[in-house]
Amino acid sequence: MIQSLLLPTHKVAVIIFLLHYVIKTFLLLINKQEALKKYTAGTKVLEMIISVLFLFTGVWLMVEKGSPSTLQIIKFTLVALSIPIAIIGFKKSNKAMAVTALLFIIGAYGLAEVNKKQQTKVDNSAMAGSEIYAKNCVSCHGEDGRKGFSGASDLSKSVLSADEAKAVISNGRNGMPAIKMEAVQLDSVTAYIQQLKK
Repeated sequence: MIQSLLLPTHKVAVIIFLLHYVIKTFLLLINKQEALKKYTAGTKVLEMIISVLFLFTGVWLMVEKGSPSTLQIIKFTLVALSIPIAIIGFKKSNKAMAVTALLFIIGAYGLAEVNKKQQTKVDNSAMAGSEIYAKNCVSCHGEDGRKGFSGASDLSKSVLSADEAKAVISNGRNGMPAIKMEAVQLDSVTAYIQQLKK
């Protein structure tokens, strides 16, 4: 249950966190110090809650998926650096620091999107079903199909036919993104997934 809530909670926290810092940075840049003070005071508790949710869910997701990719490490580093830079920047009304912190956060968000696309992209070479599964599915479904990370179905208990499984792979479902591949690859990974059924 908790795992299925992590990804959506993280996404919402990231969006609110990003919008919050866009507003604060904008107010600082247009020299609206009084409005910035009021906004900051009025959103102090929300900012703390969103910051904790953002970091906690992000770290948890990274740990759950196993060894992080280079992009994930860079993304986490950008976020970790942005927080103290933003705190100092806003306390000292330093526009350059505030903009730098915002750019770090935006950069981290962009890297997350790039990482997501890399995980769902399958190259056109002929790969065996097990290789396609290892590259695209194992982080959420696990080696044996039972991991259930972030709401992923237990493939060992799947009642989907091969055609239904192909539709889910091609179109995505719930939190699972669509994975585009050639028909031969889709057949291969579907056959591999069908073997995971107990």
